Amino acid sequence: MNRQLLLSVTLCALWSSVFAADPVNPERVHRITLEEYEATLKFWAQKHSDIVALNRVGESATGLGLYLLKITDPDVDDELKQVALVTSLHGGPERSGTTTVLHFIEWLLGDSEQARETRRKQILLIMPINHPESFFQTDRFLNQAKIDPYTGGGPQHWDLKKLEYKSLDKAPEVKAVLEVVDRWHPEVHADMHGTGLQEYPLEKLGDRTRYQGQIMFEVTGSAYSNYALRPWDWRVTEAVIKAGEEAGFPSDRFEADGQRSFHGPVMSPIADRTWRGQPNFYTAQYGYAKYHTMVSAFEIAWEQSGVARLRGLLQIGNNRWQSEPHEGYPVDRVKAFIGNYVTAYGETAAARRRSRVELWQQQGRFTQAVLYPQTDGRATYFVATSAAAGKVFSKELDEFLLNATGR
Repeated sequence: MNRQLLLSVTLCALWSSVFAADPVNPERVHRITLEEYEATLKFWAQKHSDIVALNRVGESATGLGLYLLKITDPDVDDELKQVALVTSLHGGPERSGTTTVLHFIEWLLGDSEQARETRRKQILLIMPINHPESFFQTDRFLNQAKIDPYTGGGPQHWDLKKLEYKSLDKAPEVKAVLEVVDRWHPEVHADMHGTGLQEYPLEKLGDRTRYQGQIMFEVTGSAYSNYALRPWDWRVTEAVIKAGEEAGFPSDRFEADGQRSFHGPVMSPIADRTWRGQPNFYTAQYGYAKYHTMVSAFEIAWEQSGVARLRGLLQIGNNRWQSEPHEGYPVDRVKAFIGNYVTAYGETAAARRRSRVELWQQQGRFTQAVLYPQTDGRATYFVATSAAAGKVFSKELDEFLLNATGR
């Protein structure tokens, strides 16, 4: 209990990130210990046992625990709820990502109307520290096997055709996250990043504490190194940015603020005039590739900002988005063709989740067609779900009608 109180005081101090009066000897930020972290998780699970379930879902190579908190309202049927996963895959060395998640948990366990609504409508799966060896011991990105849990170590560690991670024995940090994704098929996965000591040479780490006021540029939605890691809907990113702005924290908008276009292999001769990021495949994108989970990344300087933006994202799951027929995240469209969509179906959130997963994993079986040119007042959209049915489609209208009649 005393350790929990100590950590609560520490978090309150972190919440107020201001420069110390003495620029030569700035105030140091308390370095959370393993004992404090584990005691805090257990305290939350005991104090809020009706809404919090704490599980150790893995361990690092040195035996440090990888923990998952499930937070939801037990009085509402889980069949009616969206699933949101929150991780800090670089927490790890990027400490403000993890401390933001801890602040977010405190908010989520509170009695505000939005917190209660979120617990009623969603299952929150939260992994505050995904790389405990780095957070508590090394302040480096890589684990003992020289793998960064955030990136998964690079494409050589993935079999993307089978959507399998080939180095599970070398990266238990990655394994734990993938198992959670496989178990829950979340609608959304938010990964929290931020400031830390990872850029400091080992000989300059000192007591491994940060100074009060150590910040970074804040980014919402994607990763500078990998522009494929982002929500597919820019309106989602803008809604999250707006939530941060309303709390007093603007965000960088990547290529938009940099006024750069994306590039590809044929544009290599003008690469210096295009956006520096490259499309890549990182651990968080596993959920998208396998289950059509919407992914998002946050760079965080101030915990207040990270919590505000994360709340903004989760509020999307509480409401009805744009023209969607149901409340929840916009993740139901599993196939698209010039304004026509195959969508998941179901009367409950869980039923739509099962439908989404089933349909998403059948991509190779879909064949789509429309009558073109299109005609005012007439809508046509054809979908075949087998190779044999796909043979009905023909660019020649008479042949198409003959094929269709024959079936």
